[in-house]
Parts: sequence; structure tokens; C-alpha cells
Amino acid sequence: MHNKRENSYMVDVLFILVLFFTFAFSSLLLVIIGANIYEHTVSDMSVNFNSRTAFAYVTEKIRQGDQTGAVEVGTLDGQDALQIREEINGDSYTTSIYFHEGNLMELFSRSDADLSASAGQKIMKCNDFQVESVSDHLYRIRLTTEDSKEMSLFVSTHSAPVETAPAN
Repeated sequence: MHNKRENSYMVDVLFILVLFFTFAFSSLLLVIIGANIYEHTVSDMSVNFNSRTAFAYVTEKIRQGDQTGAVEVGTLDGQDALQIREEINGDSYTTSIYFHEGNLMELFSRSDADLSASAGQKIMKCNDFQVESVSDHLYRIRLTTEDSKEMSLFVSTHSAPVETAPAN
């Protein structure tokens, strides 16, 4: 009789231990799954924030400089650049937005200044930035984020393009 009690006690203890370890393992697994989901969510939010910030920045620059013939696609040190011209106190200035050495850059200078791409200010890190003129009023902006996600945005200007006079 004494032996039966010991066996019953041992089975009860083993059952409680198995139940405890099952609960502990399930809890640990749930925490790991939750942490992975959280990590991916934060990563996606960061990518979205960076790309939206870059697109909002470029769009706002285009909107600020939206005057007849002021916005165009050009080059700076062989890289595509969005160039926005403006006149301040009779002098012509250009804001160039371009990609250089892993960064979206901005360079504000006199239009006749001969500066290199490295003279600009870093806006944010990215893998690539391209801008192309689709039509007189429409620009396509492509951005590749740090984690190699490619995104595109179309931005239109509202001002009229510059009319060029025919050559005589």
C-alpha cells in the first residue's frame, strides 16, 4: 500500500512538472514569435518613414520652386539631379537634389558656381535616387531605400514650361 502511494505521488509530481514545462515552453515560444513580429513591424515602419520622408522632402521642394521653367532634370558630377532655379536679389541660384555616395543630397548654390557633388548637404541615407522628366509638367522620382526596396513617385508642376523661341 505504501508503494502505491509513492507511485501515485510520483505520477502527480511528473504530471505537474510536464504541465509546468509545457506552459513555460509555450510562453517562451509566444514571446519569441511576438518579438519577431515586433521587429519586422518596426523595420517596415522605419523603411516607410524614410521613403515617405524622402518623397515628401522632394515633393515639397518642387512645390516651393514651382515657377515657370524653374524645375528641371539635370546632372551634377554625372549623376541625375533635380534642379530648381530661383532668383534672389537679381542673382540666379540653383537647388540641386541628387544621389551621392549612399546619400540623398541637396546643394544650394549660385547657378554659375562650379561645385562638386560632395559639397552638398546630406539629407538621408539611401541606395539610389533617380529623377526623370516624363513630360513638361511631370517628373518621376525613384528611390531605393537602404534595405534595397525600390519605390516610385510621380510629381507634377502646375506652372507652365518655358517656351523656347525658334532659331532664325
